[in-house]
Amino acid sequence: MQLPRKVPWKNRDELAQVSSWIFNDSNDFEARKRAVKRLKTWLYAHPSSHPVALSATLNLLSSLLLEASSSPTDPHATRLSLSLSLVRFVNSLVDPLQTGQFARPIAMIAAELGIPGWLVELRHAGTHEGLPSVEVLREGAEEALNYLHLAFFLPTLNPQSTSSLLHPQTSDPTSSSSFQGHLSLLPPLLKSYKLLSKSLTKDHSLPSLSLRAVKKDLSGWLDTAERATGSTGDGVRAFVGVLVGGDEELGVLVPVSKKKRSIFTASSPHPPPPLLSLYSPILKSLSKAHPSLPSTLANTILSVIVSQDSEITPQSDSAAETLSSWLVWVFDELLVEGGEEREELISKAIKGVWDNTRAVQLLQVVASRHPAFEARLRPVLSVVDPDHVRTLSS
Repeated sequence: MQLPRKVPWKNRDELAQVSSWIFNDSNDFEARKRAVKRLKTWLYAHPSSHPVALSATLNLLSSLLLEASSSPTDPHATRLSLSLSLVRFVNSLVDPLQTGQFARPIAMIAAELGIPGWLVELRHAGTHEGLPSVEVLREGAEEALNYLHLAFFLPTLNPQSTSSLLHPQTSDPTSSSSFQGHLSLLPPLLKSYKLLSKSLTKDHSLPSLSLRAVKKDLSGWLDTAERATGSTGDGVRAFVGVLVGGDEELGVLVPVSKKKRSIFTASSPHPPPPLLSLYSPILKSLSKAHPSLPSTLANTILSVIVSQDSEITPQSDSAAETLSSWLVWVFDELLVEGGEEREELISKAIKGVWDNTRAVQLLQVVASRHPAFEARLRPVLSVVDPDHVRTLSS
């Protein structure tokens, strides 16, 4: 029998309300201010018995609200506040596990707790090096809050749930609440990768914040997702789904701004250089550790392209052209020349060529770049109705 424990909230409904104030909308500053007031009340009433996650949450929220205030303080003071809240976040969770005769590395304990490695890097920079930029610190604070949401608030609000990432209990592991919680970590992690990639090119105060930490976290996310489902492929497919998106929302690989998207032609078959330099390194890196990623990504993009209607809006057209350019890049750079994966992808595209101009355009580009496929594709392309073919500029 589990012994009762003293907690600051009067019932789970009160904790759920505070949780909703914090996590439902990160831009709802009034709701977060209410959460700060309630957390302060709890910590004042129970100074020695409250969970450390609550004090960490309070510190992070207070710093984020300070940074977002309409009359912000000195930027240096804001960076100090955000940095200190992250230092205390890591220390408060790691220190209780320093129980041996000799201190263990903080990064080792943090990894055991599932704390993203780049947050440990931020802690190290804030303690021993120059302060990171406000943008990086803000992203780190939001990521830390997301961790607390999954590691403390959700388990506390749902104590009867015994499933875990390592032992899902549903017939479809990807639909379990634990896997969905793990999935919710991915968009902010990819956003952090994007932010760090850009920040490191212009912020010289970040000498130690190598992208290797975020790449390691992304690879770790895939490893955990694969173990969670007990199937090789489910985690990669979930990852690719966030990259590609669908009919209702854009994926990470498609910029929100149409000006930053691809103009897909035979002479410009790959994504624009800024977009390519942003995501190609992480795709190459993850493909080495997860060999099924390139094929899954290419087939998913193709499915999205050929499943959409021929009557397309400018918005969906530019998104499709960007995805097509990524598909050709994956075909050129990540799929093995002469391998079965290329053959299967071409066969799948041919099946959709008769009633889909995007598949036609894709095959035209591939034929122009790969003589080995040009002879095979020429008869198919020659009998396609010209009225349904959008001519490629070269």
